[in-house]
Amino acid sequence: PLFFAKLPEQSGGRGIQVLRREDLAESARSEYVFQRAIQDLELIDGRKFVVRFFFWVYQGSIYLHQHGVLIVHGARYDANSVEAAVQFQHDWYDNDSETYLLTLQSSDQASHWRGAIA
Repeated sequence: PLFFAKLPEQSGGRGIQVLRREDLAESARSEYVFQRAIQDLELIDGRKFVVRFFFWVYQGSIYLHQHGVLIVHGARYDANSVEAAVQFQHDWYDNDSETYLLTLQSSDQASHWRGAIA
């Protein structure tokens, strides 16, 4: 299995390392938070993807917008890869990246993914 070592004060993929189980002991530092990677994933075109929804909080209630965005990673997924581009990078704003955006509504799975968090 793979693990993500994350610095808690970082975001946007900064400070993340992808480690194999056998590398955990030598890489373990107290400032990292470790998360086991889920490796049996749903993919789009053989790539990992991120689902982003918009929501707002009003008078103590949370409202989830019907529309969302799918960010499809540029690199093809390999469950055993420790490469950042395969596991967590999705720099859609980088002109050299093969990452692309889709509207959630354009996917046949939209209601399934929305239902998974709503």
